[in-house]
Amino acid sequence: MPEHKILGKTIRKVVQVGNSIGVTLPRKFLNAHGLKLGDDVELFFNDVVMIQPLDLEKVRKAVERGDNEKRKPQT
Repeated sequence: MPEHKILGKTIRKVVQVGNSIGVTLPRKFLNAHGLKLGDDVELFFNDVVMIQPLDLEKVRKAVERGDNEKRKPQT
């Protein structure tokens, strides 16, 4: 796995999602990567889990726009 700067750290609870279980992603992570509901991500895992957006061009554009946790939530 490539080395990455740590943007944040948080504790999440494993929750029921329909007939599955899951972990929610922090808004700061979603905004920093330009992710929204329905976007695809790739998971790498061994002792740790790394989540990477599949659309890296979208991430580059979000970074160029300066999207971060200060972005207003969409309603």
